[in-house]
Formats: sequence, C-alpha cells, structure tokens
Amino acid sequence: GAAIGTVATEVSIMLAGYGMIYRSTHIRPNLRLLGKALFASCSMGIVVYLLRDANIVVAFLVGTVVYLGVAYVIRLISKKDLQNLLPGKEDA
Repeated sequence: GAAIGTVATEVSIMLAGYGMIYRSTHIRPNLRLLGKALFASCSMGIVVYLLRDANIVVAFLVGTVVYLGVAYVIRLISKKDLQNLLPGKEDA
C-alpha cells in the first residue's frame, strides 16, 4: 500500500511539474525520452529484484551496469556519456 501511494504521489508531482513547465515555456516534455528512461529503470529494477537475496553491494553494482547497458543499447545515453562517467575523464 505505501509503495503504491508513494508512486502515485510522485507521478502526480511529476505531472504537475510538467504542467508548470509547459505553461511557462510552452515546451512539451519528450515522452519518447521518458519512455526510454522508464524502460531502462524497469529493466534494472527487475534484475535487482531477482538479486534480492544477494549482497546489497553486488545488487547495486549489477543494477548500475544493467541500467547503463540498457540505456546505451536503446540510445538513451551515448558512448561519450559513458566515457564521461569514468574516473579521470574531463568533460570534452
């Protein structure tokens, strides 16, 4: 119950935020980009759920790799974005 309430609240806040942004800027949110992010997040969530009995650090690391991998495959993020996440890399 609490998880559903939290998700419903967050979705309501997101929609209200989009409404305020649109009224101020007349820029529509990119729903395709939102869909890709949602897909990558759900993919990560499924994998982390399957690893619920594993060490939390392992689940976190695997979840991070899955999210970034899926985001790259569906072109949510670019190769340059991934390279900028590496330590010691400067923004070029």
